[in-house]
Amino acid sequence: MECQALRCRPLDFMRSRLLAPLVLGFFTFAASGTSVQAAWWNSSPDCSKKQFSSAELTKRSKPGVVVVLTDKASGSGFVVRHIKNQTLILTNSHVITGAKKVLVQWPDGNQDRASVVLDGGADTTLTDLALLKVQGKEGSVLPLKKDQIIVGADVIALGAPKGLAFSLTKGVISSLRDEARIIQTDTAINPGSSGGPLINKSGCVVGVNTLGLRDDVGLNFAISSHTAQRFIDKYDPDNPPSVYQDNQSVAVNNLERERESSYVDEGSPEAAQEYIDRLNKLFNVSGKEQESIKLANIALRLHKNSALAYVYRANAKYQLKNYEGSIDDLDISIKLDPNNAYAYNNRGLAKYYLKGYTGAISDYTKAIKIKPDFADAYTNRGKAKELNNDLKGACADWRKASRLDGKSRPWAKNKCDSNSSNRRRDQKEGNVADEVCEEYDHMCKRRKFAN
Repeated sequence: MECQALRCRPLDFMRSRLLAPLVLGFFTFAASGTSVQAAWWNSSPDCSKKQFSSAELTKRSKPGVVVVLTDKASGSGFVVRHIKNQTLILTNSHVITGAKKVLVQWPDGNQDRASVVLDGGADTTLTDLALLKVQGKEGSVLPLKKDQIIVGADVIALGAPKGLAFSLTKGVISSLRDEARIIQTDTAINPGSSGGPLINKSGCVVGVNTLGLRDDVGLNFAISSHTAQRFIDKYDPDNPPSVYQDNQSVAVNNLERERESSYVDEGSPEAAQEYIDRLNKLFNVSGKEQESIKLANIALRLHKNSALAYVYRANAKYQLKNYEGSIDDLDISIKLDPNNAYAYNNRGLAKYYLKGYTGAISDYTKAIKIKPDFADAYTNRGKAKELNNDLKGACADWRKASRLDGKSRPWAKNKCDSNSSNRRRDQKEGNVADEVCEEYDHMCKRRKFAN
């Protein structure tokens, strides 16, 4: 796509798989009292008490709703403020995660390039927010409701489900969760509607759509307008931070994690698979560890029993040398799927680097039992045995690995040949008894190391 002066006409920019993910949080924003409203915000106007028909609401709200397009995913968003000839748009953090380019498409079909000025990080449901900025005064501001919405109120959700821009669904507020910071609604939040507004009949935004369970009709969630306001207040246009990614969320204690995660009992494996696919592409890609952890967190909120998501997150932690964290994730993965040889092998690697050689050997052995042709597990077990003062066993494992994968391991051959030479010398000098040499036969006789 060619863009000039930040203004673009819509081409076939992208139509990647769209998803309104279930992003269930384990953490919450740490609250140390009531947040102070930013001076620039000037507050949204009080929402009118007048109620409108769905058709009128759509007409009034549509100019403020956008489609958010990135090179990674798509979603929705809406205008929250015009300031200094700039337009601020609120969306979900997971929509822009890992994106190198972000575009917003307006109802008239025009597109603007956007920059991310504030990113909650999507580490939790409550931090699944991001603030975008485009140059110029575009669209219409949708006011955020300051008062708490009531259960039973009629609402509509606007967004771009499956790439179909500016679609409407209707429903009611089913419940308020996590001290009213999370809204449960039966309003359909379809793939691609993430980040769009949940609007009451007076035309005020009561929530930011963030998740919908594909397997459970009528079970959908939004971040409350009060929580969204708190997030927006963190942005100061007169003193913008230089780095926004990965630094905006604050974890709290485990009790709060458990409480927040309790409002959805079952996940959506189908939705989680979208993120597993993205994780697979980032597997062992240097510099993408934090992005992998973030994607794994989202996948686990979509499907909390995804053993593979734990494996991917553990691998990213391992690459960051967080071996204890890697082991914790692999412990869970193995409980969920005790027949995953790779999980045992990876846990063995983490234990190895923590110098827990006996535990590492045990995990490698379990991996080999599940997958007898697992050459890497034999190689790794050999290394652990070597440092556990069992070079005989190490050499046996390395030879086995070479027979399985046909790869030469010159470093192993050198170690085993050197040790064999030392033993032959000792035997010749009478320092090793014949019966010991017989026991360590592979060390006393010349044998070609398998290639």
